[in-house]
Amino acid sequence: MPPNRDLQSFGERLRELRQDAALSQEGLAELTGLHRTYVGGIERGERNVGVLNILRLARALRTHPRELLSWSTRPTRTPRTPQRKHLHHQASLDEFGLSLAIVGQSIAQVHLSLDGIDAQLLESGSDRLSRLIELANLSAIVGNLYRGAIVKASDGRFEANGPHKFPDLLGHGPGCEDLELKVALENNKPKGHLVKPGPHIVLRYVLADSNGVYRRGKDSRGTVVWIWEVRVGTLLDDHFNFSNTEGDSGKTAVINAAGMNSMEVVYRDPDRCPLARPPTISGVTDA
Repeated sequence: MPPNRDLQSFGERLRELRQDAALSQEGLAELTGLHRTYVGGIERGERNVGVLNILRLARALRTHPRELLSWSTRPTRTPRTPQRKHLHHQASLDEFGLSLAIVGQSIAQVHLSLDGIDAQLLESGSDRLSRLIELANLSAIVGNLYRGAIVKASDGRFEANGPHKFPDLLGHGPGCEDLELKVALENNKPKGHLVKPGPHIVLRYVLADSNGVYRRGKDSRGTVVWIWEVRVGTLLDDHFNFSNTEGDSGKTAVINAAGMNSMEVVYRDPDRCPLARPPTISGVTDA
């Protein structure tokens, strides 16, 4: 007998919501009192789920039952565009040939690109990208996407440099400075292999759910990348902590707290800020 498309769609929707909630099949089974193999069978479209079990699943996922049944009516993916009120300090961007519009459009483009990748993965029955690769590799992908988005949003005033070449962005338009781009997860300090003083753009992201609900803590991470902060500034040698350790660690240059605080925050999303006590934009310090 051919597989039932409605059961497959229900299973795909359950998998999507479970991954958004950062739950494994075992974790969802424990919360619902259902067996893990039963949950797996639902996600593969092999189980005809009863009403009571739909209610159990919805409660465990902290959502309404209609969300489990909404695969055919869900709207087309829309860009997760930053709110204008979260973009600040155009004067600081002028120094590098950037603008609030370029920063905001680039964030939206990164989100849209990652959403497209995740949509294809979920459609094929896979996990989201953030579950398939190491976080260091995810950060590298976010950085590469943001670099390309700046090139596009700036109408060619910036050009992407070659792979593994310093700096990441070459400024060609009037007032456009060459820029090195660094990425970090949550409130971590960005790092690289070498001290690279000069103009920098730093972005940091969190892993929330598809609705943007973010919960602090490593064990509460979601599966969807949300950029929560962008900073710009010129870093000096003293703004890096450098170590040259023998073995696997090798050379590491970390932007220190003084370096981060010397940079201007041009975008910050307070709803997804991982800092314990988010400071005001006018008085930014790292926590």
